[in-house]
Amino acid sequence: MIQPIQLGSLTIGDGMPKICVPITGRTKEDIIRQAEGIRAAGADLAEWRADYFENVENLQDVTAALSTVHAILCDIPLLFTFRTRQEGGVLDISTKDYVNINASVAETGLADAVDVEIFREKGAVQKLIRKIHQNGCVVVGSNHHFTKTPAKEELLAIFDRI
Repeated sequence: MIQPIQLGSLTIGDGMPKICVPITGRTKEDIIRQAEGIRAAGADLAEWRADYFENVENLQDVTAALSTVHAILCDIPLLFTFRTRQEGGVLDISTKDYVNINASVAETGLADAVDVEIFREKGAVQKLIRKIHQNGCVVVGSNHHFTKTPAKEELLAIFDRI
């Protein structure tokens, strides 16, 4: 049985389905505008797709944008996601940079959850997950298939790894 997950005051996995709205702005101004729209609409959860952000490789800019988004969203939980091109995202970066960005976000305490692409380098992913958990964040394990749904056995293996 799957246990519900608590993100701030939001319980996922219990009650009504939740609405998660992505933030995909390229500039800090776009990101702010989208976060304000999410707040006004009353979404249950926001996901910042940071791979769209033009300054995502500058950790100071990421932290500044994250701090602003966190302040705007108030009590709406935030999922931080850097989706690489291989998993359907905008950019491709090294595993080292991927781990660094996600670990740095977790260390700020400004994101409630961090998405981790499970099939990157196994050792690096395991260390990243530990670091995210040490900082009190929930990990959302992800893996994407764009052309077909894998066979049941493959899905079970993916779920087992996650």
